[in-house]
Amino acid sequence: MAAAVSAMAAATEVEAESKQGVEQEGKRSKQVADQEIEQEIKQEIEQELKQEVEQEGSKEMSQGESKERSEEESKERSEEDKVAEIESMRARRAAERRKQLQEKRIKLANETRMRRLAARPESSWSSDDATFVEANPELMALMRQRHSRRRQREDREAEATDDPETLRHKATKVATLLQQARTAVVYTGAGLSTASGIPCYRGQHGIYTKTAKNSTADTTVAPTPAPTTLDLTACSPTRAHQALTALVQGGVVQHVVSQNVDGLHRRSGLSPQHLSEIHGNAFLEYCPVCSNNGVQASGLYARRFDVTGLTARHRHATGRNCPACATPLLDTIVHYGEAAHCSPVHNWEGIEALLPQVDLILVLGSSLKVLKHYKPLWQPLQKKASLIVVNLQWTPLDARAALVVRATCDAFLEALLNALPTARRPAVPDYDMGHDALWAMAVPLTPAEDQAAKEPASQISLREGWFAKGVTGGQRRAKRVKEELEALT
Repeated sequence: MAAAVSAMAAATEVEAESKQGVEQEGKRSKQVADQEIEQEIKQEIEQELKQEVEQEGSKEMSQGESKERSEEESKERSEEDKVAEIESMRARRAAERRKQLQEKRIKLANETRMRRLAARPESSWSSDDATFVEANPELMALMRQRHSRRRQREDREAEATDDPETLRHKATKVATLLQQARTAVVYTGAGLSTASGIPCYRGQHGIYTKTAKNSTADTTVAPTPAPTTLDLTACSPTRAHQALTALVQGGVVQHVVSQNVDGLHRRSGLSPQHLSEIHGNAFLEYCPVCSNNGVQASGLYARRFDVTGLTARHRHATGRNCPACATPLLDTIVHYGEAAHCSPVHNWEGIEALLPQVDLILVLGSSLKVLKHYKPLWQPLQKKASLIVVNLQWTPLDARAALVVRATCDAFLEALLNALPTARRPAVPDYDMGHDALWAMAVPLTPAEDQAAKEPASQISLREGWFAKGVTGGQRRAKRVKEELEALT
């Protein structure tokens, strides 16, 4: 019985142990299954996440590609728009310019028609002309004003000559004024040298006048050619130069101020102390160093040829050097916009010292268009000094002159000498090249200079420098307008 009980107890223990083992095995298998399920879930989640990431990446890539494509398309469109805008702007500007030229052409045609009507009497107008004038009263007033100014300008440019009796009467008056004057000065212009073959500047046949007229002349008519070069060495002092020198040497005239660069005053024997060549002398060059130090006769070198062959406005080096200090020599010419730079030649000190005592100013052969701007020269007029103008054309100071003489300088000075009393009438010698004062002081070229320039330039260009100032600009403007109108047509 006890054995049976113990056997049953042992069987119960075995059963309990086996049951416990089964339970533990079940737990372990369940844990393994749970782990496997979790692992599978994790793998599925990772796969899903990976797929989502890949989908997002592909989506972003597709968006980037589409963005790049859109940017390229917009860039292409912007370039096309820019080109179209530029073409549109060009077309718009061309249309505006074409419209402006058309308006200018119509305006020019109306002005031309009105200008012709203004120059004709009203009785010769047609009904259309009268209607046109009534429709444009302001334009007619403007054209009549221009016509009046043009007639006035033509009258002023016209040359007039006093008859012999009038000239003799005026010369007698001038002789009386000269004898009464304590200090008399003479201002000379290009008209004094025309008899020697040098053309004047603003006269009826002057360089500036012919050049300006040719620039606006009718192209169907052959213009009168203006001289382009001039050989100054071939010109000689005239009777007027000799007479003026004699008047200075005789004490009738105290000083001469000249605008001419031809050197004819010095060549006639006029002393440099009584002469102010305010625009320079074409036969003189100087050393700026020696002239300031008072060496080598004020640093001046006279030549028997025109020294301005290589010079121009603001460029005064003549191509030769000073023998004393090797400094480049300069010409003495004063161009437009330049100041005096050679005191021994321009000699402003000489005339300025006399101006307070001047009571008579005699102008010979100058239009005074330039000289009137030299204000110090006209200070004596404020102190009641007498002004006498001898010129073939009108001058800006005619209204202030005590006497205006219309004659050539040679004719007037000859009449003046005859009107002076015998006691004060100086003898006037003829010009003699052998006694030419400027040629006598001429310095020959050194061997090196002679080798460098066997034939120095002896011709001065009349279309360069101060001779043709203001003409070329008008020619360019007229040519530009003409070309634009031709292109429009």
